Formats: sequence, structure tokens, C-alpha cells
Amino acid sequence: MKTLRNILYGTLLILGLSSCDKWLEATSSSQVSDQKMFSTRNGFHEALTGVYISMGSSGAYGRNYSFYVNELSAVECYNSLDATAFRYIQNHQYNSQYIYSVFEEMWQSGYFSIANINKILFELENRPDVVVDNVERNLIKGELLALRAYIHFDLIRMFGLSSWDGENADKLTVPYVTGYTLEITEQKSYRETSELLHKDIEEAVKCLECDPVRGVVSDDFYETVNTDGYWNNRLKHMNYYAAKALEARLWLWEGDYTKADEAAAEVIDNALDGEYPVLNWVDAEAIVKETSNDNKDWTFSTEHIFSLEVTDLYSLTNNYVFGSFASQIMVLDQQIIENSLFVRSTDGKNDGAEDIRGYAMQLKYLNNGYVSYKFYNSTSHNAAYRNRIPMIRLSEMFYIRAAAALVNSDTDTVADCLTQVMLHRGYTDIEIDYPTALLSLEILREFIGEGQLFYWAKMNQRLGLKLPNFGGVYMENQIDMYPYPTSETSYGHIQER
Repeated sequence: MKTLRNILYGTLLILGLSSCDKWLEATSSSQVSDQKMFSTRNGFHEALTGVYISMGSSGAYGRNYSFYVNELSAVECYNSLDATAFRYIQNHQYNSQYIYSVFEEMWQSGYFSIANINKILFELENRPDVVVDNVERNLIKGELLALRAYIHFDLIRMFGLSSWDGENADKLTVPYVTGYTLEITEQKSYRETSELLHKDIEEAVKCLECDPVRGVVSDDFYETVNTDGYWNNRLKHMNYYAAKALEARLWLWEGDYTKADEAAAEVIDNALDGEYPVLNWVDAEAIVKETSNDNKDWTFSTEHIFSLEVTDLYSLTNNYVFGSFASQIMVLDQQIIENSLFVRSTDGKNDGAEDIRGYAMQLKYLNNGYVSYKFYNSTSHNAAYRNRIPMIRLSEMFYIRAAAALVNSDTDTVADCLTQVMLHRGYTDIEIDYPTALLSLEILREFIGEGQLFYWAKMNQRLGLKLPNFGGVYMENQIDMYPYPTSETSYGHIQER
């Protein structure tokens, strides 16, 4: 029996896409004619766009990797009348038959995108006469390598251990697939897999040194390579700063705090404060004053270092975040929101009631609590904010620097990093007496509702953050690994941990 990855590597597959999103022409058997697909620069563009579309599917970042499975695994203060998959995920009963298919889908979705990445890299290498401009070739290659590392890193964090060193360094983790082949990719150790991750990121960063996001392109770039505008909107692609931000994530996870700090600082110093800045802090005052949901920048899109544009975001979030079926809505406990995350302090300092991530962004749902509207979407939603799923945000770079400083007992840097974020979240009178506790609280406030807390929880013990348990916000270092799909383990292709 062919495994999933055998099937994927047999041919470049496609998702069922609407006509406006088609990124390739398929034959009646849903197989792509390589000769036609990769015979033009536009074909490579379409294939690369297809990778982003596949990443936004329900099995991956469009739902399970973000606001649903990862979020429920880390945060227990969601209420729902739906007592099936929802509750099993929250209670970490991952081996239940009710949610087996969820992890199967997450695994398949990740490796589906990786397979397509490897196919495009294969064609790019073997068709030097199609994409002849070195800048464009490097942009395509750099994006693909960084995306391959990005997805693998998340698969390892979801289906693997939280610590990769010491006695775990020689244990086997998820396969790191770098080739376009019918052969099954053997598992490697955490040590070897870490080397592959770093190799892909380092090569991606080198390829993306010519990224327009850095303001370094030649004078004729827009008249030659970018005549169709494909290389615009770089923050919706895996760009140079996103690759550096991913590098910072990886170094932090592995415990090299100096390198994590350096990578995060480079992003801040150049993408936010440099000669060619591409990021801007969200306008907190404007968000508070805005009364129309359709005109709010719910995900703080001006701070996205990298985001996915998911055209069917409404259908993906409907019945989970907002929609007509109240029994399935993920409702945040009212007491947690009002008395823990965004509570007014007794001395009036660091007033949580001013925080735009609170009552301005978490909307009251009936009498049950609050619903996170980070992924709010409608046909009339402002086009600049619509269909956005943040993959890496500016604030995370400050938290990475703060976490690295915390390990080194540099509380002044921790306080400074937190202040920089809080000033743009509605706070005016900031006095930080307990930076460690505040960093924990800030991480909760910033990332609740989007799945990132799952990863922070798994780093908890090593970083010494002691992320709090606010009456149900599950942030202790007890987040389990997701189970390998039985389609992989049953036929001996994956060895259990």
C-alpha cells in the first residue's frame, strides 16, 4: 500500500480551487503536465502561489495549526456545547478515535505543501532556461527553502519533543523531506534534523538578500523582472525578514539565546526602524475609535512580517470563531478575560482595561463570554485587512528578545522590549516591577486565539517563563506531542517515539 508521501511525490497535486485562485492547469486526472506548467516564468509563479494556497487549507494554517487544534491544546478556557472533538483536544486525549482523523489531516496537509515545494525546487534546478534572471531565481528558491523549513519546524514542534538536546538529541523525529522522489524519507535524529533546518534557513537567507523588501533591487527590476507585479506585496510572501524571524524562532527553541536575540534584533532594526522600513505599529487609538467590524484591522496586519492570504477564511472560521451554530462557537470564559488577562490593576498601573487586545478585539458573545475576532472576515471587510492569517508578527521579535534577556537575567532589556509593545497596545502609564511575570502575561494577551501559545507552552520549562495558569489558560509545560498517524506507523514507515 502506498503511503501518503509516496502518493504526493508521485506527481504535483492540486487542491480544489476556485477559478480566480487556480495556480495551474490540470488534466482530467488531476495531474499536472510538467512540460506545460514549468515551461514559463508564470508557471513557476503559479506553482509558488499554490504552495501558499495549500498552506492555508483547513488541515494546516487555515484552521488546525492556528485557531483550532493548536489553540485548544494550549488554552483550556474555551467553552462550547460541542462535547466531541473539541473536548478531546482540550483534554489532550489525542489517541481518541474521535479525533484521530484530525492529526492525520494535519500531518498530510504539512507534507502535501512540502511535496509541492520540493517539486518546484526540482524543476527550478533542472530548467535553468526558464527562469533566467538570477535575482528571480534566488527569490523563488529562497522562498521555497524558507517555507520548507517553516513547515517542517512546525511539524517537529507539534509531533515531536520540546527539547532536542541532551538525551533527546539522538532520538528520531519527524522526517525532514528535501527530495522529490518516490522513496520514503527515513527519520533522522533531532540533532541531524536541526542541521537540516538551519541549512535550509541559512541558504534561504542568502538567496533572499536580493529581496525587494530590503530596498536593494536594481533600478530596472520593476521594468524587467517585476513587470507583472508578482514580486510586490512581499509581506504576503516568505521574504528576507520572515526568514530571519524564523531563524530567531529556531534559535530560541534550541536554546541559543544570543543568536536568537541577534536575529530578532536584525528584523526590528531594519524592517521597523531601518532605512527602508516595511512594518508599522498598528494604530491603537484608531482601532478603539472604529465602530465598524469591517473597518478594523483585527490581526494588526501592518505588523505582519509574513502572513497568508486565505480567500476562503470565512468558511474556515465559520462555526468555530463566529457563525450561526452557537453549539460549536469557541467562547473564551468571561471571568478569564475580565479578571485575569485584561484586568485593571489595584494600583492603576499597566491598566489592562486600556489594552486594545482586550475588549476592543475580544467581542462579547451572548452571555457566555468572549469570542476572539482576530480572524474576522466578511465580503465587506476592508480589503487591506481581509483574509489575513498572521504567520510571524513584529511583536514576537520583541518577545524573543525579552525571553533571551530573561534567561540571562537582563531584566532591563526584558522591561524595555515589553514597553515597546505595550505602548502600541493602548498603555500610557507603564511601570514594570515584575518583568518575568509580565512577559508571561504579555505572551498570553498577544497570541491568544491564533495557535502560537501551543509552541510557547512547550518552551516553558527551558525558558523559565513560568507561564501562568489563569484559572484554565493551560500554559504549564505539559503539552504533549501529537500522535503520529497510524497510516504511517502501521506500515513501518515511521518509528514511534
